[in-house]
Amino acid sequence: MKNAIALLLLIGASVQAQTIIGIGVLPGSTFSYAYGVSGDGSTVVGVSGTMAFRWTTGSGIQDLGKLAGASLAGAYAANYDGSIIVGDSTKSQSRAFKWSQSSGMEALDVPSSSGPWGWSNTMAFGISSNGLSISGYGLDTSYHSLKWGAPSYSLSIGQPGSSSWGTSGNGQVTVGALYDRIYKWSTINGAQDLGDGYARGANYDGSVIVGSSGVNAFRWDESGGLQIIGSGEAISTSADGSIVVGHAGSSAFAWTTNDGRKNLSQYLSDLGVDVSGWSLEKAEGISYDGSTIVGQGVYDGTRQAFVAMIPEPSSFSLLLAGGLVALILRKKY
Repeated sequence: MKNAIALLLLIGASVQAQTIIGIGVLPGSTFSYAYGVSGDGSTVVGVSGTMAFRWTTGSGIQDLGKLAGASLAGAYAANYDGSIIVGDSTKSQSRAFKWSQSSGMEALDVPSSSGPWGWSNTMAFGISSNGLSISGYGLDTSYHSLKWGAPSYSLSIGQPGSSSWGTSGNGQVTVGALYDRIYKWSTINGAQDLGDGYARGANYDGSVIVGSSGVNAFRWDESGGLQIIGSGEAISTSADGSIVVGHAGSSAFAWTTNDGRKNLSQYLSDLGVDVSGWSLEKAEGISYDGSTIVGQGVYDGTRQAFVAMIPEPSSFSLLLAGGLVALILRKKY
């Protein structure tokens, strides 16, 4: 009987064991930051030194390049399968871009000049699951939220003082700020003012919004309104809105509807992820199902992007364990 229990525990441990993956840095860089993850968790995007990167388990970290003449680039979001990535690339001013495997990095349209200074510093921060709706903002005489959508990524411009930081997975909702107020815009209900602060992300259908209000992180939904979930900034949420990630100072956190808020290291450790040696500073993105979390931390003296993949028990392994235990018991008795 003792042998059976020991074997079951051994198999269970092998199923659950998982470590955080350090993405590393691109050649010539000393650091990397992860700013987003695709909905399916396969692709991480961010910045390494002066370069935008894409990372997958199969290809590792890859430089996405820069727009012509630019010296800097950053990648901030990816669609569901990671095939389309958005960000900005900077020469004297930043320019929003869209990247794909087939076309590489392409500049998104810039609004026609309408003010005395013209348009500058366009940036893209959000993208829908299918990659057809992109959101961000640009600077004219003031900031304006921008949305590139169907057909052919045509551009629409928000009101003065607005900025967009995220897009729902279904592409129907963009979130951000209007001056110092939390701003939600949907194709169905138009603009909504949700209170003081700014929004950083939304769940798949836009029914849950996360961000910062004053010095606190918040989660908003239609039924409960704006809920403070501790100090800091909430940045991303799972597709159903049940898991929120963010940071307070240099400490990453995770919040769930079931257990409330935990330090990210504790949250991951409770779910079977080995966090040994890591100082997890910021959580910036989470996959739709909540099983992959990305951000920045320090490991072995290097500040780098991380990928935490939360393990799930394997049904095959559990069945195998049960069969082996039954066999041992049959032989024993």
